[in-house]
Amino acid sequence: MKPIITLEFDDSFKETVKNVLPLLKKYNLKATFAVIANPGIKEIDGINLISKEEIKKIVAEGHEIASHTLNHSVLGKKKIISLRNLKNLIQVKNINYLKKIFLFRKNNKQVNKNSEEEIKESQKNLEKISPVSSITYPGGAYDKKTLQIVKRFYSSGRTVDRGLNSPKSNKYQLKAMLWDKKTSKEESSKWIKKTIKEKKWLIEVFHLVAENNKKNYEYFTNLKIFEEHLKILRRLKDKGIIEIKKRNEIY
Repeated sequence: MKPIITLEFDDSFKETVKNVLPLLKKYNLKATFAVIANPGIKEIDGINLISKEEIKKIVAEGHEIASHTLNHSVLGKKKIISLRNLKNLIQVKNINYLKKIFLFRKNNKQVNKNSEEEIKESQKNLEKISPVSSITYPGGAYDKKTLQIVKRFYSSGRTVDRGLNSPKSNKYQLKAMLWDKKTSKEESSKWIKKTIKEKKWLIEVFHLVAENNKKNYEYFTNLKIFEEHLKILRRLKDKGIIEIKKRNEIY
């Protein structure tokens, strides 16, 4: 298959959407936005989330809306990260990321009891605006029960397990590469080169995309670097080297 890259924005922060939509339009690229479906939740990590009207705008511009559960809740206790991925993260010394996901799991142990509601009702709420076939697991957490429920309602599920995907990948345990405040242009270029060389599918995940990281947020991407990245992707797409696809275009 031709190498594929998917741009995905977790949590769909208000500032991120405001900043990236004009750039995606400028470079004629489509993306997937993982949205928390409960309108009563206004912020995550002290950062404002988008409104219903902004969700409608995302859809109107041709992008995909994916579920990020009803309340941004952990969907599994048994498996928040695979042993293989844990080894990979230790090798790249991503200690801050490991701390965050394990604390996230520790602080949300009780939510797993309501996993079906989180999975089903989030889709129901969002489909008042647009069809939803993809789900993104908050904190990357999932277990056997989660997968069984997700398969009843969605065509794909995305984790935070680090890596690339292939036609043989489990479509409910899709891997990704997360941008954070330490991600460099050089590192992201390596991801793309590996994707092209191996003819794989790369899902790039962004959270806060802004000019400044005022809150010193872990998953921050500078807006200027983000635009430079889009320019590279656009050139590769124009040359026929890669395809840029939303998740719902694949599953």
